[in-house]
Amino acid sequence: MFPRMDAICTLLDRHSVAEFDTLPAEVQNLHNLALAFMEVSHPIDMGWRTTDVDDAFPSSRFEFLPPSNVR
Repeated sequence: MFPRMDAICTLLDRHSVAEFDTLPAEVQNLHNLALAFMEVSHPIDMGWRTTDVDDAFPSSRFEFLPPSNVR
């Protein structure tokens, strides 16, 4: 993913986030993929030894639901 981020950001810069719901599905998916990459890459970039957080929200309290954007 990292080697392609410049090209992905260039493509995404052509579109307005304010119009996200009207973007083609491929662009929405690429946006979501890039966003996920940026959100999860910071522990690696910052050299964290672990991503465990002592006072994190307990995963047992998460409730996973079906996708809300199924059309």
